[in-house]
Amino acid sequence: MLLSGCRPPAATSQAPLVIAAYGSIDSVDPAQATTVIALQLISALGDPLYAIDEQGTIQPKLARELPKLSDDGLTATILLRQGVLFHDGTPFDAEAMAFSLRRFLAIGKLSYVVGDRISAVRVTGPYELELDLRRPFSPLAKLLSFASLTPISPTAYAKHADQFLHDRFVGTGPYRLTSFNEHQQRLEPFEKYWGETPTNDGLDLITLSNSTALYGALRSGEVDVLLSPSIDEDQRHALHQQASA
Repeated sequence: MLLSGCRPPAATSQAPLVIAAYGSIDSVDPAQATTVIALQLISALGDPLYAIDEQGTIQPKLARELPKLSDDGLTATILLRQGVLFHDGTPFDAEAMAFSLRRFLAIGKLSYVVGDRISAVRVTGPYELELDLRRPFSPLAKLLSFASLTPISPTAYAKHADQFLHDRFVGTGPYRLTSFNEHQQRLEPFEKYWGETPTNDGLDLITLSNSTALYGALRSGEVDVLLSPSIDEDQRHALHQQASA
């Protein structure tokens, strides 16, 4: 649910859009993050291999097409998009994707979700991967749309291949993370993004601890958008009345 705040239009186009959400984010490492708000943040900073559109259809993102399964259903071949850069300027390729998947399988908090399906990751070409499956699994593309499997730069995470990096994220997404703490994150548009670039000048994501704080921030105009349903029904009703007054 998105609720608009009451802040007047900024005097300058350089002002970031301020978004409020419930809770806090203690890590932006895709191998560590498990909360909805943390995964939402990662989704703005990185791209998965596949995404699910509004009609529930699987769409290739960093993959060029849906996985090709072997006759026995135990090997999946995935062709990757070319010309994609990480936020540190290094190229996305099969080695980078394999690094990210292997890292998640080794240390991810939710690694069992993927490890129960995928037993091995192999690079078979500059932009081609093979995945060994433990048993035939037709919804593989849906599994690979999981935000925790978004690729990260092997260069940026070279010293964190087997440990978490909580306060930094270097992915391929439309925004790059320029500031991070538990209750506020600054995202700026990534100028070299491979896809459609953001039309705003950036995002400030702030997290608040309770419904009253969220309601107050929206009503006072301190924030532009509430990325959370975690305010009371009467508070939502009051905001709708204020907006239509």
